[in-house]
Amino acid sequence: CGLLTSSTLVLTSSTLVLTSSTLVLTSSTLVLTSSTLVLTSSTLVLTSSTRVLTSSTLVLTSSTLVLTSSTLVLTSSTLVLTSSTLVLTSSTLVLTSSTRILTSSTLVLTSSTLVLTSSTLSHVTCCHHRRSAPPQAPPSVTKGRRLRVGQRGMVCEKWACTDEYRCL
Repeated sequence: CGLLTSSTLVLTSSTLVLTSSTLVLTSSTLVLTSSTLVLTSSTLVLTSSTRVLTSSTLVLTSSTLVLTSSTLVLTSSTLVLTSSTLVLTSSTLVLTSSTRILTSSTLVLTSSTLVLTSSTLSHVTCCHHRRSAPPQAPPSVTKGRRLRVGQRGMVCEKWACTDEYRCL
């Protein structure tokens, strides 16, 4: 039900339904744009209007909507009021802001990881090599086969950063 006393609207044990509306949260401002505000069991209907909620005050013509000590529950496209009142606290907005900062930090860390990975790959690809001649390879060893250090093989290329030969 809705009680209107001395241009102050108080919501008690009611359900607030938003139909065909857009709900936008920007910083500490709740904006209802091009919406229809329906209060169950009341005669107050706002159509094709814009209302701005800043801090705990809803600006209306010659009236103020008092929001104190409440819980807001969002289910689909219906706003359900519990504990008789509706509240939007700055703590929720701060928490949202902190979450965005944490997400940004995670993205930065991911970017750093990618940079380190790229550096490692570049280091591997820049590995210098030198030519060497290990002992004579047996006839079964074919050209192009990689041989470990200490194995018999043909004249091979020794990669300086590994323990492998690459047969010429």
